[in-house]
Amino acid sequence: MTHTGRITNVKNLIGLSCFGKIKPDAGGRAVFVSAVNCDEFKIEDGMHVAYELKKGTRTHFAVNVRAA
Repeated sequence: MTHTGRITNVKNLIGLSCFGKIKPDAGGRAVFVSAVNCDEFKIEDGMHVAYELKKGTRTHFAVNVRAA
């Protein structure tokens, strides 16, 4: 199932990876998002994205993230 939301709290680790959270448009808890290579898909604060959820060991996280 595809969800949409806005990216917030982006951090950059030496240009090799970026991570932050997605605030879902439908409300609810923020979802963790990570881009292993920032140059291929740059995540930025306020960016509107579409994504799918994947269940991790403790929580859900965003996968297949793309600009919406």
